Amino acid sequence: MPSFMIQHRNRIIVLLVVGILAMGSGVAYSHVVYEEVFTYWSGDLCVLNYAEISHGSGYGYGKVTVKSRRNLQFYPIECAVGFNRPQGYIALMYRIHKWDFPTQRWIVCSGLGEYVRNTRVLSHVELTKTLNRHEFCGPGYYETQNSGYVHNGQWRGGWLSAGYQYISGS
Repeated sequence: MPSFMIQHRNRIIVLLVVGILAMGSGVAYSHVVYEEVFTYWSGDLCVLNYAEISHGSGYGYGKVTVKSRRNLQFYPIECAVGFNRPQGYIALMYRIHKWDFPTQRWIVCSGLGEYVRNTRVLSHVELTKTLNRHEFCGPGYYETQNSGYVHNGQWRGGWLSAGYQYISGS
């Protein structure tokens, strides 16, 4: 068989395999919904917030992170380096909401009433909350919200939503 035919046949096989894998893994594309954004960027401080929602296994989970970064003010690596902060200088809170169709609003299914702070010198704080059957508000659309702040003379940061994802609870 000529070499150009072998190459053509190999390309077809690769495309078929990729197509089959894509069809069989449709759920994987929507497994995790997340957002990562600098909620503050000025002076020598950058605050990077991350929020995630996933159906995971069962009732789903939310994950939030706040990272303190040093603003090097040098493109393209302005906020690439961790900026360690003293104990208590990084604060993080989360809420996991479910969309309530009758009232057309988000309801809180799980969340912290107060901020968690770093207990030692660190450049980030991360929390993961797996919903249990008591916190699960039934099948529907869920989102995770992150409220992350870093103290550097003043508290800097903000709120961030991961977007939403359908969680069935099974």
